[in-house]
Amino acid sequence: MFFSMGMGWGVFITMASYNKFNHNVMRDTIIYCFAGEGTSFLAGFVVFSVLGFMSHETGLDIVDIIRTGPGLVFIAYPEALSQLPIPQLWAVLFFLMLTLVALDTMFVDVEVCVTTIVDLIPKPTARIRLIVTSSTCFCMFLVCLIYTTQAGIYVFQLADWYFAAITLHLITILECIAIGWIYGADRYFGDIELMLGKRPPILLKYIWCFIIPIILTVILLFTLIKYELPTYNDYHYPTYATGIGWFVAIISALPIPIWMVKEILGQKGTLVQRIKNSFKPNERWGPAKEYRLTNQYAESSI
Repeated sequence: MFFSMGMGWGVFITMASYNKFNHNVMRDTIIYCFAGEGTSFLAGFVVFSVLGFMSHETGLDIVDIIRTGPGLVFIAYPEALSQLPIPQLWAVLFFLMLTLVALDTMFVDVEVCVTTIVDLIPKPTARIRLIVTSSTCFCMFLVCLIYTTQAGIYVFQLADWYFAAITLHLITILECIAIGWIYGADRYFGDIELMLGKRPPILLKYIWCFIIPIILTVILLFTLIKYELPTYNDYHYPTYATGIGWFVAIISALPIPIWMVKEILGQKGTLVQRIKNSFKPNERWGPAKEYRLTNQYAESSI
């Protein structure tokens, strides 16, 4: 659920920034959880039924034929499809599905980068946004060309080994701490009440403050404790490749301490005062545009 929902990538923050102030984000969250994970649950039946079919056809135990990541998608699954009736049809449908999944995933990933850049421009226009979008897509195209080389699968495995397993957990843990403890879960509840006219269930407070940070911290610690050097099939990566992997894992989280130091240095007073002031909202904090409070909240305020 953590990986399939895209936690820690900034996608939800970016897409939610286009909502109206009074938009019911709680409803959207519930719908997304059931729709997204329901799809993953259904996909699990499809994957393991095919693996079971391969186990039956080959006479091997399923632990001997199962593969994860690119091995499952590009080797095990196509091999199973070739043994089905009308294999050409299933192969076309399968890889068409992969193409569509990749495209709609890239839509939101590109939007995160584009929105971040456009927000830094004082008066962005439609033409500027088009230029930023085109430039972002072109740069991503050039970077991803390395995956089309003969060494592409090894580069992909190296990036996936470090980036997804370490950085995402760390960023999401810091997000929970920032919302639940630094900004304050009660204050966050008040913001949601300001938008929706009612406070969320109190259970969410304990989930944000305790359950999610503890679970993710345990997973991250066990990932580091059980750490093994990256491998792909029988290939063992050299030492310098491990250094590159750790660099990839750290670089995406590096802006967090950099901007933290920048914010503290931008404050006035002693070091303790600067740290305290950096946790306070500035004069620009609040809805970006004019908004209308919900009737329920207006009535409760009276």
